[in-house]
Amino acid sequence: MSPWDLLRELRVLAAHRARVALTLLGIVIGSGSVVFVAALVKGGEGALLHMNQRATDADLASVSPKPAPPTARHRTTRPLSRWDGEELASSRTLGGAWVGSESSRQTRAFLRGTRAIGMSLGERSRRITLVSASTRAPELYRLRLAEGRFFDDADLRERRRVAVVGREVAEKLFPGQGLGRDVELEIDGEVWTVIGVLADKPMLGSTDGTNIWNRKVLVPETTFAATLSTHGEVSRLYARGAGAPMGELRSAAHGLLLRRHFGVRNFEVDDPAKRSEERTILAVVRILLIGTGLLSLFVGGINVANVMLVAVTERTREIGLRRALGATRGSILAQFLLEASALAAAGGVIGVGGGALLAALASLGLERWLGHWDLAIEPWAIGSALVAALSTGLVAGVAPAARAARIDPIGALRAE
Repeated sequence: MSPWDLLRELRVLAAHRARVALTLLGIVIGSGSVVFVAALVKGGEGALLHMNQRATDADLASVSPKPAPPTARHRTTRPLSRWDGEELASSRTLGGAWVGSESSRQTRAFLRGTRAIGMSLGERSRRITLVSASTRAPELYRLRLAEGRFFDDADLRERRRVAVVGREVAEKLFPGQGLGRDVELEIDGEVWTVIGVLADKPMLGSTDGTNIWNRKVLVPETTFAATLSTHGEVSRLYARGAGAPMGELRSAAHGLLLRRHFGVRNFEVDDPAKRSEERTILAVVRILLIGTGLLSLFVGGINVANVMLVAVTERTREIGLRRALGATRGSILAQFLLEASALAAAGGVIGVGGGALLAALASLGLERWLGHWDLAIEPWAIGSALVAALSTGLVAGVAPAARAARIDPIGALRAE
C-alpha cells in the first residue's frame, strides 16, 4: 500500500469525524486509565512509605519486646536492652550487620527561656514521645529536616543535651520563630537545647496520641541512655544485614537473643514479609483497576470492529472498483487492517497523553492534601497501553478486513 493510499484512507476517516470520535472513545478511556491508574498506585506507594511512622525497609529486621510465656517467666526478667544490640552488632554470625536501638517514653515537654515568659502552662508545655536516636535516624525513618541540623558523631560521643523536635511540637511551643540559643525544652528534669525541627511527616487518618513523628522529640541515644534509661531497656532493636539474606539474619538474631535471655522468648523478631501488606493491597488494587482499563480497551475494540464493518458495507463499490483495477485481496485486507490499526493507535496515543495529564493534575491535588505525593508516570504502563491499543485495533480489524477481501468485484460494482 503506497503512502498516497494511506493519505487517502486518512481523508476518508476524517470525513466521518463524529463516528471516528465515538469509535476512539473506548480506546482512549482504556489506554488512558492504564497510565492514570499505574501512576496513582505508584504515587500511593511512595506516599504510604513517606507517611509510615515506623522503619519498614525490606532489608531491615526489627526486634521488639513481648511478654514472656507464663510458664517461663520465673527463668529470667532480663528485658530487651541496648546490650543485646551490642551483642548482635559484634556477633560473627550476623556478618557485620548494622544494629541500632530505639528507646522511647511518653512524657511532657516544657518550653524554657525567654520565649516562655508570659505564656500560660498549657501554651508552654506539650505531650510528646521522647525518642533516642542515632545519626542514622533520618535514613532509618525517612525523616527530613525543615530547619537546623540533625545529630552528629560529636553529639553522641560527648553525650550532649540537644534535641530535634517534630513539626507540631515546634508549632505549638515556639510558633513562627526560628531556632536560637534560647530555645530550650525541659523534659523529665533534663534541659535540652533544640538544634533542629523535622519537616512535616503526616500520617493517614488522625490520632490524639503522641507516637507520630510530628509529636516526637529526638535526643542522642547515648545521652538518653546515660540520663533517662540507666537500666539499658529499649523499645526496639533494628538490624540491617551487610548483604546477608533476611532469613539468615532473622534466624541468627533470634538464636543469639534466645541464648542471652536463657531460652525465654520475651522478644519478637519480626518478618519483613509481614510488613508488605500495604504493597500487597496496592498490587491487588493495581491489578483490578488496570484490568478495568483493559476491559475498556476490549469494548473499544468492539466499537472499532462495528465501525469497520459499516465502512466495508458503505464502500462496497469502492472495493469492487479497486479489485477491477487490479487490487489483490491481500491489498484490500491490508487496507482495512491498516485503517483499524490507525484508529486504535490514535486512540492509544490520545489516551496515554490524557492519562498522563490527569495523573499530573491528580498528583498536584493529592500533594496539597496529603503533603507528599510524587508524580510517577510508569514507562511500562505507557508501553502496555500503546501495545494493547494497537493489538485491539488489529484484532478488531481482522473480520471486517477479511469480509472486504472476499467481496466479488462484479457484484460490488453492481451494488448501490
